[in-house]
Amino acid sequence: MNSDAVNPSVLRRLRKTPLRDLLRGQLTGRLDLDAKLASSGLSPRAGRLVSDTVRRTRLWRLEKAAVADELIAHFRDGRAAGATDEELAERYGDPAAAAKLIGRAKRRSRSLPAKAFVWSQMAAAILIVLYAGLALRFFVGAPQVKVDYVERINAAALAVPEDQRAWPTLRAAWIEAREIDDWDHPGPKFLDPDPAVLDVRDPSDPAWGEAEAFLDRQRRLLDAIRGGAAKPRLGFVAGFHNDLSLDDRRALGMHLNDEPSDAGAAAADRLISESLIGVLLPHLGLQRDAARLLTLDTWRAVHRGDADHTADNLRAMLGLAHQSIEQSVLINGLVGVSIFTQSADLLEEVLALRPGLWPDDQLQAIARDFAGFKPRRVVTIEGERMFMYDTLQRLYTDDGRGDGRITDEGIRVLSMMGNMSFAPADRRADPLASVVGSAVAPGSLLVVASRRETRMLFDRLMDGWEADYARPLRENVEASGVAEVEAWGWRKRMKFPTLTVLLPALDAVRRTVERAEGRRDGVLIGVALERYRLEHDRWPADLAELTPAFLPVLPVDRITGGPLRYRLEEGRPVIYSVGGDRDDDGGRPAVQRGEACIDLAAFWSEDAAFYEGDWVIWSAAE
Repeated sequence: MNSDAVNPSVLRRLRKTPLRDLLRGQLTGRLDLDAKLASSGLSPRAGRLVSDTVRRTRLWRLEKAAVADELIAHFRDGRAAGATDEELAERYGDPAAAAKLIGRAKRRSRSLPAKAFVWSQMAAAILIVLYAGLALRFFVGAPQVKVDYVERINAAALAVPEDQRAWPTLRAAWIEAREIDDWDHPGPKFLDPDPAVLDVRDPSDPAWGEAEAFLDRQRRLLDAIRGGAAKPRLGFVAGFHNDLSLDDRRALGMHLNDEPSDAGAAAADRLISESLIGVLLPHLGLQRDAARLLTLDTWRAVHRGDADHTADNLRAMLGLAHQSIEQSVLINGLVGVSIFTQSADLLEEVLALRPGLWPDDQLQAIARDFAGFKPRRVVTIEGERMFMYDTLQRLYTDDGRGDGRITDEGIRVLSMMGNMSFAPADRRADPLASVVGSAVAPGSLLVVASRRETRMLFDRLMDGWEADYARPLRENVEASGVAEVEAWGWRKRMKFPTLTVLLPALDAVRRTVERAEGRRDGVLIGVALERYRLEHDRWPADLAELTPAFLPVLPVDRITGGPLRYRLEEGRPVIYSVGGDRDDDGGRPAVQRGEACIDLAAFWSEDAAFYEGDWVIWSAAE
């Protein structure tokens, strides 16, 4: 027998004393099984049986101490009954079986808090194992980019034969027009050091002479713009910075140096930089610049009385609007609508300033050109669908059947988009963030919806929006899909973070398109009014006189669905909608910050009734 067990030291007794005893000021050493056996007087065989049984019970230390006391007492009782330790040991049986029975009985007799503690430990162990499996499944998954959506979005441009593309001619003209010597530092995006010159409208303006000189210098560019706008397609292939040729960058006023490609960049960085979202569309700015040039040139033609040149410029602006929508991306359509609206404003101003500039045949041709622009068809969300599909393939795994789970790279991409703050994009920059992010990220498998579920919900929302979009806004002010997402709580937003981040602001798009269509209605009525005046030498008393000779069908008020309002102001016609307040204010536009705004009252929700005034869609007043 170990002498230290027979005479335990103070340090050993301290180690073998339960904390509860120490707190009471007692140095009991009652957890010391060897000391108990040494002082029990049991034979070595009986001592081994007790020790073996106690250790096999897998009980807590205090419970084991109690079992040891009970077994020692059992042997002592047997001795008192006249049996020897050897006889008692023979009758004792298998220590393993005894330990199993004793352990089961002890565990059953535990208090409820003790049982709860054990169950919580077991549950924690199970959760740790399950989370480890979840983490393994999470970290072995990786996105698989299988579809080249950049090529798909360029399909229309790539399908145009080289000889029918406007871009090569325009590119050469823009390069020549920029007159830049240092192409490493091209300076301002536009041509002239003072772009305000482009806003000159009248020969009485002190800057008129400078504007004319500017137009003379850019004659070849203007000819190229008009010639290019007459072609059905621009033929500009969108891509990343390094995909654009040097001549493309010169024409667009971009820096010529290649952007460095970091081969060691994090996977999440590459997933974003190579995604459809990163594609550049710099030509849209160039289309706007071209429209501004044509506008200035048109005013010079108007003041010279050149009807043909003025009509050619308007037709070219409409061509620019059509060409801007070559990529079926929402921003392309909105730029096209913006250029169209600019051309409509220009036509309205020209007719107000120079009535009688065009004969009837030219007015008919102008009306046909404007009628051919369909804002509702121009602005589509096909590109937005591709943006989402491309993003999903960069966030999720791909099981080959349209489904997959979120990945570690995907979580970091979402973090870069500003949605999941618990998973910082660059964990290398912060060790603590790395530990926390890596520990928490696997839990996203339990929170974030699967690839299929996300895409199905996205498609349902987009299908619903498109169904609403196909109808006039007055029939459904709140698009169903947009309203549903805006009402989401935090749980739904965490489940569908991709939709929360990337779903475009489509409600504003519907209003923009409706206003553009109202503007087109105004153009068609305005041209019909001018044709009527040329033939009858007066304005009609009522819009009904325009049909069918000058206008097949009268457009309706896009806000109410009723007839548009018509009145003569100082002898000139004004066409207007009653606006968001549904109140006829006699064609007086709404005012904001002291200035009249012709479409400020173009709101469909009755909540916007505080915009007192009408939506003026055409005015011949000078």
